[in-house]
Amino acid sequence: MSLIAGDKTCNVYEGFFDFLSAVQLDWQKESSAIVLNSTANVHKAFRYLDGYDSRCPEFMV
Repeated sequence: MSLIAGDKTCNVYEGFFDFLSAVQLDWQKESSAIVLNSTANVHKAFRYLDGYDSRCPEFMV
């Protein structure tokens, strides 16, 4: 799992190629990002999401 720091919003991606696609499509902008590398890591992401003002309800799979 990777955390890429940004502003007060956070996007969660299943894999690094999903993250790179969002960057290429200019969806990522200045938001923070969590790249899970596997949906099995979703429970690990919740502790990192606590400090954000809003959460993206959709996981890009």
